[in-house]
Amino acid sequence: MPRTGDNNLLSIGKPRPTEQTTPAFLRALQDHPLCKSNQVVITCYHASVAQKSYGGEKRFLCPPPAVLIANAGSGHLCNGTRSSSSAHAPLECQTSFNERNVALFKSLHVTGMQKAKCFRLHLDLLAPSGASRQLCNHDQKPWQAPGAYASLESDPVAIISKPSKKTAKARNQSSCIREGSLISLFNRINSQTFRTKYLNVDHRTNRWVAQSHNWSPLEVVVVATRENSAPPRHAAPVNQPGSLGSRPLYYGSEIVLVESRRNFRSPPMIIHKVERGRLIENASSPVSQMQKIALQL
Repeated sequence: MPRTGDNNLLSIGKPRPTEQTTPAFLRALQDHPLCKSNQVVITCYHASVAQKSYGGEKRFLCPPPAVLIANAGSGHLCNGTRSSSSAHAPLECQTSFNERNVALFKSLHVTGMQKAKCFRLHLDLLAPSGASRQLCNHDQKPWQAPGAYASLESDPVAIISKPSKKTAKARNQSSCIREGSLISLFNRINSQTFRTKYLNVDHRTNRWVAQSHNWSPLEVVVVATRENSAPPRHAAPVNQPGSLGSRPLYYGSEIVLVESRRNFRSPPMIIHKVERGRLIENASSPVSQMQKIALQL
């Protein structure tokens, strides 16, 4: 578990799960007897903010968008990827699934957006060659690839120039990490290289590991808060975890990180702010995305 120190500082990012289905599509799957053994669950995780690239520099999305497939029907899927990029076309990234049925899009970056403040990620499911045209979606969206029978579109991803070093305010809804949010913790020497390592839970040992090829979405569960930091419990509405109605996460809070896919739960830790390589023990402001933090056991 990371402690304080220059070589163990972590940056925090907030990924979002993307799930899009229609009621008609779900009813068709449930009613068709042949579909039960071939159903596939696709889950997409991505960051809610991205740094803009300048010139020839490429600031890759961190953490990289991840696509997970599960259920019995996943054995019938075929990998078919393509990659293209131009100044006037959306960037497409080539990747493949690993032995855990996880695919990471590591080469995606934001560039040529001019004054755009956000963008969206799109995932197309393409029908194999020779498949019936009935699989294809006739009500095709402008951003949907030709021949795609299903597509997923993410929520808007905010574009920033660099991580904010200013004290975050609880009323700034977009930049605060909130109780119950899914986050990613990572450590990088140079922000534009593939040497970034992510905090992950090893599926064999069920322990913390630092890996460059995979990352785990971690839910933030607040155990206790510092009295002079967080507002009274009755002062903020409580909605779904991680939503804008949830309470902001404050420095000095005691938290537990939960990885639900592997039923992993960390020991209680205190989250501290880090500035210029130094630990700020008395910080009590809300935690913002892409800021450096330290976790104390």
